Amino acid sequence: MANRLLYVNQAFLRTYEYEAHELLGQHVSIVRGSRNEADADDILPATLEDGWRGELWNRTKSGREFPISLETSVVRDEQGRRGATVGIARDITERRKAEEAVRDSEERFRSLSNLASEGIMIHVSGVILDANLTFARIFGYDQPEELIGRNGPELLLTPGRKRD
Repeated sequence: MANRLLYVNQAFLRTYEYEAHELLGQHVSIVRGSRNEADADDILPATLEDGWRGELWNRTKSGREFPISLETSVVRDEQGRRGATVGIARDITERRKAEEAVRDSEERFRSLSNLASEGIMIHVSGVILDANLTFARIFGYDQPEELIGRNGPELLLTPGRKRD
């Protein structure tokens, strides 16, 4: 019965759009998506060793694929013998959308910032966290990354020359 579904809860049934009788006894591949980069066949051996944690794509009965975070482990009896494996899957669709929105926002900010003809610097307590290309060039640096971690007020007191 390796890799067979022996139990699924109501949340699993709602998420995957199945009835329990359609899943119980089936191979876990019934819900495996087609877009997985990791080899899903490596999950069982890793689970039996120390457990497995990662992200996969799964598929509902209607064929919709979605990303999940999966954690697996072994259930042992009183004598320490393996009895079964258990997996806890979380739909991470919304998290992925939020991460993508943050990346897009950061990219838009970076593009706008680098197009500005004014020098822009972001700092906390005087320590430079970010700057645009114009700001870097004003102070004699080729790239804004060279300014990260430097003392902003000190730079402002000595404009026009690179400080090492």
